Amino acid sequence: MTYADLVHAAGTRHLEIFGAFHPQLADGLPETVRTLVLLGPAEPDFWPPVGFEPEFLDQAPDPMDRWSRRVIGTWACDLGAKAYFPFSGPPYHPFIGWASRSGRAWASPVGMLV
Repeated sequence: MTYADLVHAAGTRHLEIFGAFHPQLADGLPETVRTLVLLGPAEPDFWPPVGFEPEFLDQAPDPMDRWSRRVIGTWACDLGAKAYFPFSGPPYHPFIGWASRSGRAWASPVGMLV
């Protein structure tokens, strides 16, 4: 699968690739992980379709987490990959560090990641 294929497939799921990098041992991932792809919502059109997904209509807790597990988790399995989520843990994966390593996020003057 090419990067363009991943971008297209992410878009069909209302997602965008926010960055990618080749992890190192300090990233806390198995050595078999060769590339880490960071996903996020494809704004500004993310919420209208996703808000009608089953997880957002059933009134059960944590709809975004459940939607992410279903959509991203299934996609990762289909690719023979593994999905990592910021809400899975402990132990928690260093998503803030990963976002910084992607080159598309940085700490603001007040310390928030932008």
